[in-house]
Amino acid sequence: MCSGILFYYKHLKYGIKDAISIVKAYLMKDNVEYFIVGVYKNYGNGGYYYIDGKEKIPIDLTGSSPECELSWYISGGDAGNLFLIKGNRNEDMSDFIGKETIFVESWDIIAPIKRAYEIEDPNKRIFAPRQYLDQYDVDSGGYYEVYKGIRSLSYNERIYIESRSEHPCYIVTSEYIEENLQWNILKDEMLLPVMLDGVNPEINFNEVILSRKNNRFLVSGFLDEISMELYIEEWSILYPITRTGRKSHVFYESRYYFEQYDIEVGTFIP
Repeated sequence: MCSGILFYYKHLKYGIKDAISIVKAYLMKDNVEYFIVGVYKNYGNGGYYYIDGKEKIPIDLTGSSPECELSWYISGGDAGNLFLIKGNRNEDMSDFIGKETIFVESWDIIAPIKRAYEIEDPNKRIFAPRQYLDQYDVDSGGYYEVYKGIRSLSYNERIYIESRSEHPCYIVTSEYIEENLQWNILKDEMLLPVMLDGVNPEINFNEVILSRKNNRFLVSGFLDEISMELYIEEWSILYPITRTGRKSHVFYESRYYFEQYDIEVGTFIP
């Protein structure tokens, strides 16, 4: 009785996101809208899979997948957690990349939660709750407080968008030269200086994102190859998001989303 009350108190005080039971997950799973998903321990052999009877079917996840909001020590193959995801199959993208693809709307982690900390992680702990993600997971960078208004694109998403875009697509990156921001465009496997007009991504970021050519953007628009002026209709940042010259507030940071901390310190301006 006392242990139950103590668990309830700790959950109220520290619990951030509850896990769901494996029984509930299987009751909801229909492999149409709800899927039970895991990660192969050797990620290079296939990444994600979903459970279909006794089989593990390899899939590619796009959208708000668990790894967008959880560090690898919770979402990765070493931890071995399962997730119930809500989403839908993207048949066109599946045909394009040659692998079944699911666009993820939301996810729940399935109990018991396992955490596979890296050896050098200063925040690793021996005892951790197995029924919920807690404030410690947030504070140590295991569960990101993300801003979902913008998400970096994976390689498969990038090539799919390029193939379907109504306008020409280009990859641009930036650097500071003598304190002046210089944009470059990837053309014929070379980076060439370019001037940007239209919907310019630089208004949303500071030097943490824009310096040293560390981040790349996929833009659609029109390039004047004589003046090297690029008019941008729309843009997306490409995975992985890299933060340069700023001391991290946690051991892990999201590479898919910007976090609330990025907004607080001016790294990202919505």
